[in-house]
Amino acid sequence: MSGFAFRIKTVYPDFDGFEGHLLAGPVLKRDGNLSIGDLLTVPTATGHAIGRCAGFPLIRWDEHRHWVGVVVATIRADAVQVGSIAESVSESPSGSAG
Repeated sequence: MSGFAFRIKTVYPDFDGFEGHLLAGPVLKRDGNLSIGDLLTVPTATGHAIGRCAGFPLIRWDEHRHWVGVVVATIRADAVQVGSIAESVSESPSGSAG
């Protein structure tokens, strides 16, 4: 797993006030911070999609206090695989040799 990962337990399409879809679930790994603009790999019905983190709405999860809500842009909400794991993706600096 990458630096930040969570299990997708629910998807809220077209979340009010944000450009994108809210993916929510328990945090599995938090070895780094997830910030607006960071990339996430999200499992889909046809493989996976890469989406940009567009926000973190403040939601009271009550009994799910270890949950995170992440709004992800540029993915199709109906393709997201509920129960799968979303992970942060490292972006390579442009121009660097691999």
